[in-house]
Amino acid sequence: KRDFGKNYSLSFSAGTDSTAAMLLMPKNTILGYHQRDYVSMIDHRNAFNLIDYVKKERDVVIVKSNHEQIRSDYGKSNGFSTDYAAGVHLILLADYLDLKGVAFGLVIENGWLKKGAEYRDFADTTHWKYWSKRFNEAGLHLVLPVNMISEAGCMKICHSNEIGQHLNSCMRGNGITGCGKCWKCFHKNGPIGRSIDHSSVEISTYLQKRPLRTAMHALWAIKNMKLEHLVPDLDLLLQQDFSWWESYYSPGLKLLPIDLRGTIEKNLLEKLEVLDDPSKLININLFP
Repeated sequence: KRDFGKNYSLSFSAGTDSTAAMLLMPKNTILGYHQRDYVSMIDHRNAFNLIDYVKKERDVVIVKSNHEQIRSDYGKSNGFSTDYAAGVHLILLADYLDLKGVAFGLVIENGWLKKGAEYRDFADTTHWKYWSKRFNEAGLHLVLPVNMISEAGCMKICHSNEIGQHLNSCMRGNGITGCGKCWKCFHKNGPIGRSIDHSSVEISTYLQKRPLRTAMHALWAIKNMKLEHLVPDLDLLLQQDFSWWESYYSPGLKLLPIDLRGTIEKNLLEKLEVLDDPSKLININLFP
C-alpha cells in the first residue's frame, strides 16, 4: 500500500462540472489536464481557452496521453477503460506530486441517480465501495466534490463567476464557440443562451431516445429552453417544477474526506441553496 501524500489534485477537464469542482476545492489543489493525444473528434481549443485564463492565477499541469488506444489492441474502440481513467495522469504522477487524493467532476446524475433517471443510495453502491477502496490502496482519496450537485448546479456556480465567460464544455468547438450540434452543447450551452441547432442529427437522435439520455438534467434543459414541443410524449414529466434541481443534496458531503468537507461545504453555501426536501431527489424514477 502506498502512503498518503500531502496534496489534493483535480482531474481538470476544463468543462463545466470540473470547473465547478475547482471553484469548490481549496485554492492549493493541483489542477491536472489530461490531453487526449491521438487523432479523434476531440478539439482542445475550448479547454485551452479556459486553461489560459486559469493560468493567470495558478498552475495547470498538462499531461499528454494516448492510453485510450490500448483498447484497440483488444478489439475495442478507443476510449476510457474505466470511469476514472480520465485521471490516469494524476494517478501515475501521485508520487511526483505527493498526492493524497484525486478529484473528479462526477455529478448527481452519475452518482445518486442511475443513468440520470432513478434514485439510488450512491454511498451504498458497489461502484463507490469498490473504487474508493481501490484508490485508498494506492494511498489516494477518491474525491467527488460535486457529487451532491446536478449539472444545472455546476452551471450556476460557474456562470455566476467571471470564469464562465471563458468556459465552454463543447469538445468539438473552435476555442470561441461550441459546435452547437452536439448533446453537450444542447444541455450545457443552450440553457445559458448560447446558440444551438436542436435539429442536428446528434441532438434530435438523443431527444428521441427512451430512457432519455442524462434524463433529469435533460428535462431541466428542455424546460429551461422552452423546447417541450420537441418531446410531446414527456409532457407529464415536464409539468413539474425543476427549480430545486439547482440546489445541493447535503448527504453527498459525507463522501468527502473529512479535511476537505468544511471548505467545500462553506463554498457551497455561498453559491447554492441546500435541497430542503430530499424526497424530490429520492423519489425520482422517470422511466420505471
